[in-house]
Amino acid sequence: MAPSLAALVISFSCAAAHQDEGSYVSFDFQPVGAPKEFRVTEGMAKPYTMVSQTYHSQAFSMKPGQMLFTNTLKTPIPVPGNGRACAILGMLGDIAKDGPGGSLVPAPLSEVYDHHYIMQESSHKNLLCQGGPNYMFGIGSESRDSPQIFPKGHGYMVKNDAQWGANIHLLRTDAGKYLKGDDPHAAIQQCNECWYAPGKGAGCTPELNGTFQCCGERCYDKSCFCPTKPLAKLAKANNYYLRYQVNYTYDVDSIESIGVGVYTTPNCQTFYSVIQNDEQPETVASTTFTVPATAELMLLIGHQHVGGRNISLYHNDKFLCASHARYGTEEGVPGNEKG
Repeated sequence: MAPSLAALVISFSCAAAHQDEGSYVSFDFQPVGAPKEFRVTEGMAKPYTMVSQTYHSQAFSMKPGQMLFTNTLKTPIPVPGNGRACAILGMLGDIAKDGPGGSLVPAPLSEVYDHHYIMQESSHKNLLCQGGPNYMFGIGSESRDSPQIFPKGHGYMVKNDAQWGANIHLLRTDAGKYLKGDDPHAAIQQCNECWYAPGKGAGCTPELNGTFQCCGERCYDKSCFCPTKPLAKLAKANNYYLRYQVNYTYDVDSIESIGVGVYTTPNCQTFYSVIQNDEQPETVASTTFTVPATAELMLLIGHQHVGGRNISLYHNDKFLCASHARYGTEEGVPGNEKG
């Protein structure tokens, strides 16, 4: 079977670094508890042992309005396998915060917006978007309810000397309570969509409105904020964590290798403008591209932001699948956040 190329979004790991208390440069990631093992035999000509391990980052301390955007090269995360070659089989992650008795509980998107977290390795090449986003795994606000699980017997191969880094992008909005402006919904939109405003960093200019430069990119000294009310100065900083469970196996001879690719539309762009038009409120962006190999699609996962409706995939004009955004109905309930 030829390697499969899938628009896949997961998140994981590689080495460990210590965070400078005065910066958003690097963070420690540690395994939580002992790894668990499960034998996979049903329907398998070559059975294998699946290992499941949970990881937690150290705390990201964030004040109201604050933006976190880590440097991939300086945010190494532990690669599953502990220095041995392995195959990644699946993963589930989310953003958590401090809970009762030292526990961690899910952090509502209305409190801290999980724009994305992505994992990169220098040797990885995205064959679908050459010159576009070049990450292996990653996902954003939909991660809590979107486990990434490869079909049984398939996995993403990891070399024994692999080193991965994470770009983690969070924005603390607190349902607009502390954000500047009379309309909290508009304030949240402007913060999460990276609108230009003074105080968002030296790189944020009106010309770069809507880009990561206005969302904390390269602002590793914790100085970049969405505009806030004076009341925000009285609010305490909260701790947030990236936590994830990853499944893998050392029995790589039993696993069919999968290639991972990411495609962004339109035309592999990281950003594109959607101008408000009340007469035609829906905007469609589409791109046609050629898959550069004979491949079987094993898994496809869509990544959208607030305002997105759906992502659809067609092959030679034949509909294959769609990923529809789901908007919650309850205030501050993780997994069902209103709006």
